[in-house]
Amino acid sequence: EETETEIHCLQEEMARLKDKLKKPKQKRKRMETTNKRFKVLYKKLLFTDRAIEGFLSLPDEYQLKAEEIIHRLNEDDTLISVKRKVFGKGGKMNVLETDFSYSGRIYFQKDALPKTRIVAIGTKNTQEQDLAYIETSRKP
Repeated sequence: EETETEIHCLQEEMARLKDKLKKPKQKRKRMETTNKRFKVLYKKLLFTDRAIEGFLSLPDEYQLKAEEIIHRLNEDDTLISVKRKVFGKGGKMNVLETDFSYSGRIYFQKDALPKTRIVAIGTKNTQEQDLAYIETSRKP
């Protein structure tokens, strides 16, 4: 009986671990699909993995509002109201922040490059992590 109980516990543990392994694959697949979709729809924009991850972590209604802003950025970025410029320690960062749905945030860069780069997408709750990511991933 003890052995049977132990076997049952081990089987449950194996099932739990298998589920854990499947979830990263599903997440990676969703990210790849969303990235492909964005590349087709928004040809003037580049998305970081952090931005795709942030977009997918938003609730559905926020995703819709975020995509509305992304669409505007793709069509004519002068129509976007910039909430603020994000400055790093060096003071030479040209990351801009715009908001959507009250607490949603999109961080983007307009460089001399022909494409606008979406650096991060998140909410007020993830703002601290997003700003830390922007600080550590400066690209010229």
